[in-house]
Amino acid sequence: MSNGKFTIGDIARIVKEVATTATELNDSQKQALLHQAKRLESIPQIQGTGEALSKPFPAELRRQRKGHEGKMITYVSTVYYIDRLNEVFNHQWNFELLEHITSDTEVYCHGKLTVEINGVPVVKEAYGGSEIVYINVYDKETRKVIGRKPQMGDALKASQSDSLKKCCSLLGIGGELYREKNQGNQNQGNKTAGGNGKSYDSRTAGARQ
Repeated sequence: MSNGKFTIGDIARIVKEVATTATELNDSQKQALLHQAKRLESIPQIQGTGEALSKPFPAELRRQRKGHEGKMITYVSTVYYIDRLNEVFNHQWNFELLEHITSDTEVYCHGKLTVEINGVPVVKEAYGGSEIVYINVYDKETRKVIGRKPQMGDALKASQSDSLKKCCSLLGIGGELYREKNQGNQNQGNKTAGGNGKSYDSRTAGARQ
């Protein structure tokens, strides 16, 4: 118990103690209480969940690459966001691709992340994007360039990863990267937070992770 309030863990311990010590309960009632105690113990506490989600990524997982106008972007690969979700929610989470929009140069997708905290479903939605990379198509005999084709599979995958990471950021995962980026923009005199330049950088990072 902290600050005079019972946590879920406190309640689980009390229920378990009653189940094991109360002489007026029969075996069936004791088993029912133990089952409830186990269920309570399996529910992540709000404070503990929040701390686990927002825990900064280790420095060794950070990578950098050039983004729009040569600005350096710090990012963490999508797999580590997935690892964090699995760690906190014991693999009990769901990511759904709601739609994707394709232009000649970019792919956007709308994703929805669903988790459960203290028995309550929590849903976060976000758009992600990626530039479409075009590669040359060669004639098999002459080896001359006869056209170009888009790498649509890579672009779709990257935009979905970008969407997932942005949904995760709404839960606090990787928040330190966004805060550092915003601070960097302010230090450079960028007063249009959330403008095209910032969005473009995010999409470029997602496209190459």
